[in-house]
Amino acid sequence: MNRQKYRKYEPFECAKLSLNTFTSMIDRNSDYLPYWLIDLDTYPASAQHCRVDDAEICASWAEGLMRVKKMLSTNEGDEVLKGLINITLKGFRGDGLHYNNPYPWADHVFASMHEQAYIASFLTTWYEETKDARAKKYMDNLVHGLRKLVCERETVTFWGGSYPQPRKSYYFIGDAIYEGKGWDFSKHRGSGEEGTRNMPMVAAIMKYYELTGNEEALDLAEGLINYSVIETRYFAYGGKFNGHVHSHLWIAIGLARFARVTGSDMHRQLARDIFEYGKKISSSFGFVPEFAGFKHPGHITSESCCIKDMIELAFEMIKLGYDEWDTIDRYARNQLVENQIRSTPAIIVDNTLDDTQTHTYKDLDKRIIGGFTGHASPNHIPIDNRRALAGCCTGIAPQAHYMVWENTVIKQDDCIDINFLFDIDTKYVMIECAYPNVGYIKLTAKEANSYRVRIPKWVGERITLKINGEQTYIFWDKDYIVFNLGKNDIAEISHQLQEVVTNETVNSIEYTIVWRGNHIVRLLPEGKPYRLYDRTPGGKRQEEGTTDKKSRVIKATDQQI
Repeated sequence: MNRQKYRKYEPFECAKLSLNTFTSMIDRNSDYLPYWLIDLDTYPASAQHCRVDDAEICASWAEGLMRVKKMLSTNEGDEVLKGLINITLKGFRGDGLHYNNPYPWADHVFASMHEQAYIASFLTTWYEETKDARAKKYMDNLVHGLRKLVCERETVTFWGGSYPQPRKSYYFIGDAIYEGKGWDFSKHRGSGEEGTRNMPMVAAIMKYYELTGNEEALDLAEGLINYSVIETRYFAYGGKFNGHVHSHLWIAIGLARFARVTGSDMHRQLARDIFEYGKKISSSFGFVPEFAGFKHPGHITSESCCIKDMIELAFEMIKLGYDEWDTIDRYARNQLVENQIRSTPAIIVDNTLDDTQTHTYKDLDKRIIGGFTGHASPNHIPIDNRRALAGCCTGIAPQAHYMVWENTVIKQDDCIDINFLFDIDTKYVMIECAYPNVGYIKLTAKEANSYRVRIPKWVGERITLKINGEQTYIFWDKDYIVFNLGKNDIAEISHQLQEVVTNETVNSIEYTIVWRGNHIVRLLPEGKPYRLYDRTPGGKRQEEGTTDKKSRVIKATDQQI
């Protein structure tokens, strides 16, 4: 194997970095409460608490931490995970909903409909992984509370006469329930798009139905899906939509699950259309915009949550019978990896400052490594923005690497499927992959079985296969090559791997992309001040042109959360 020239795709390394953030960017004096707001471009850098820390963030961080700990098979972070779960459980009230708790930085205590999606996702994952009775109790109560809260549209009073509503249609009359007051229409969260922002919990609710058979969950999901996807017209012909991409794609994940569970061809086609539109507004390498149609194309940035959504939705497309393996591979290897903070050469830290009840300063340059941005351009991360490192993305984005890891080696009844190619050691097989440097894959079998290896479309059919050093015939099953291995047998797959140069316009800028397989090794023009796609070993994303301390921006631009 040739000497490594470019960095590999290493989801385990990404998980280790995430573990650092999860266990560092929490407040040990406040029961492991996370910090959402992080100012990287102030002098000095700081992080501070805000209302959302113990609402959606404690839940998404608990879920993300659960996932990376499982990937890494580690007990590290057990204490933090326990703290995050305890904080989340403190927010539940008698109506079954989750509210933020009162803190000095929380002006109002309320249950946001949008935030219930993060809570539902955490509870469902917690139950899936542990079968903890508390998870089921709280999720059952949340489903019941939401079902009681919705308005059900039963009759259409059409201009030509009334007729029964043709499908279940449920909606929420506001975006938040305020503690002690209920719906308060003198207040609003300011994000708009209530027809979609309020509904992303359907993804977790459908998954919960699959896990438990809770019929109330299926009923609630069906009504919310029909209202948001069909009735509101927030989704137009061909799956088109405007607005918050994360919310729309998250709903589409629930829609795809509903279509699979019920066998509804109409819902299946709607899910497919939304996914195709998601690909259309994204780049070929996984730059998924935060907003669609709300801003001038040159001002759009990528939210890491949305990359996770597209990857998760692509897995749902596969379950519906579509081939999206290469889409997942390209998105995971490229923008998802690049959107994670890996080095902090220009972050100014002042460790002489003492932390306060609201702010932390100590060692931020080390603690933020592993977090994810909510504000990336294709070739750089603008750090003069409070979403340069986003608390929501930090909890959600690493779950996409978990999905890739979970679906890489799958034991079927009569074979072992290998769907992605990177270095991984499982109980069935150890895979060593030289991508993107060399077209070479080595498999060491840990059990005698039939093995099916998916060959990416860009490879073609010009490959060689050796088993225990002997070249052998290749048998294809669609995109997979199939062969038998005994325990400790070694299979070696080789093919040519050349650089291919393409041009692509993203956000009104034309980029030149140098590919090796599905892996970008260079993106031009190079970005700054926090450059992405520096994919040589040891690349530090040096921040060329960064000014000195005295001329640094003192206050970052406030952005809506």
